Amino acid sequence: MKKYLAWKLNASKKESFQSNYYLRNLPNDSLLLGECEEKRITTSLKNLMIIGEVGSGKTTLIQTILTSLFYGRFSKEFQVILIDVKKDDLYQFFQALPHLACPILNEAKLAIDALLWLNDEMKRRRKLFSSLNIQHFKEYQTLEDSSEKLPILLLVIDEYLDILDLYPNAFKKTIIRLIQFGESLGIYTILSTCIPTKESLFETLKARIPNRIIFKSNSNTESSFSFLERKDLYYLEGKAFKHFYSIRFEENFMKKHFKAIDEFSYLIPIESLKQYEGDKREQYEDLLYRVGYFCVKNNCVNTSTIQLVFTLGFAKTNKIMENLEQRTILSSKDGLKERNILVDIKTLQKIFHK
Repeated sequence: MKKYLAWKLNASKKESFQSNYYLRNLPNDSLLLGECEEKRITTSLKNLMIIGEVGSGKTTLIQTILTSLFYGRFSKEFQVILIDVKKDDLYQFFQALPHLACPILNEAKLAIDALLWLNDEMKRRRKLFSSLNIQHFKEYQTLEDSSEKLPILLLVIDEYLDILDLYPNAFKKTIIRLIQFGESLGIYTILSTCIPTKESLFETLKARIPNRIIFKSNSNTESSFSFLERKDLYYLEGKAFKHFYSIRFEENFMKKHFKAIDEFSYLIPIESLKQYEGDKREQYEDLLYRVGYFCVKNNCVNTSTIQLVFTLGFAKTNKIMENLEQRTILSSKDGLKERNILVDIKTLQKIFHK
């Protein structure tokens, strides 16, 4: 009996087929979503939101997308950060592929550290592009004399609510910035969620990801379908939008077409991510000390002056002043009156162990 390598997940039946038929000769900037009437359904690589109930097939779809991206691509050209807090078995085979920028992340805290790393990488790339007088990643790819070969980076978060619930502020701040500026720098994001409500899919994120795949919901609530106002999204079993069935790749296909590697160097070693928060904290502590030193030495607690001297935003300056207050370096604010300085230089240095 002939062994097939994948399945078409039809609503009424499961049909088998030779899966490399759909993967062969995919354009470099395309990813496979599924099939419809024996034709593959693809889209260009871009930020993407996947919405569907538990068990609807979101993870299977992400596996299909990643398989199509890894198929025929060198790992040095394409790197993925895969975050899966619920620890789904479908992703385990990818763990041995060098296309992963770091091991699959199963902890929400490490996910935030990865987002911070991506934000720093985004700043680094923006500075690099500015020095070369270019604005887009595709322009950089055409440069023949570029000193550094930058890979495409793809962040995939399967069920982002697991992270949002634990670290709401850190997640919102980093993911919105990444989605807003990442694409032009060769950094893309795919998010999935099982609860398509206005609370979970906050308005800024919704506005930044117009491309969405929405699986048919048993509870046809208004909130479930309020995102269908754009024609450039993909909707499973929807008549008005592109209709397709998912494809599931079996393990024997993966073993045949992808060579697992026992040892290889990650772009971001897991130890680096674990240390990342510590490094960030040290940087903040240093800034906190320098602002405190400036205040004490110059007898100045004016937030506008501190913003100008240290090139800080209003919100960050206020946060620093509040932290200095918590450490009893400055007094609390009394209405319109400025804070008082409560320590001298020696006491300040003692507080910061200088």
